[in-house]
Amino acid sequence: MISMLRTIYFLIVTIIIAASGCDMFTDYGPSYFKIQVDSISTANTLNSSDTLVIQFKGTVGTNACMHFWDIEHSVQNNQADLTLWGYEENTYRNLNCVPATVMLENVTFRTVSLSPGTFTIRIHQKDGSQLVRTVQIN
Repeated sequence: MISMLRTIYFLIVTIIIAASGCDMFTDYGPSYFKIQVDSISTANTLNSSDTLVIQFKGTVGTNACMHFWDIEHSVQNNQADLTLWGYEENTYRNLNCVPATVMLENVTFRTVSLSPGTFTIRIHQKDGSQLVRTVQIN
């Protein structure tokens, strides 16, 4: 009789685990996404010995689980190609992600690879477009 109760108990537990889904014990990490940059601030003219500082403005996301993550960058031939990335933590079970507007705050990019001429800044956007700005380097 005890053996039969153990078997029934085992079957019930197995059914409950199977019904809850195969991903019950899966750790869902963050989900990464491109950030849409609204505008950038930088100097119009610099000397080649100066540091180019770019400050970004825009919205990271629409809930408290979304955050700025990193700037993917390539600087060469007097051009900077930049993509800003964000992440949303625990995207599968984000029960604590309250609605909130998360802004880019104090996000800057700096480079000293400047040669005289026109320096082009290209921001690769979430929607596939580019935000382009030029700086004159003396």
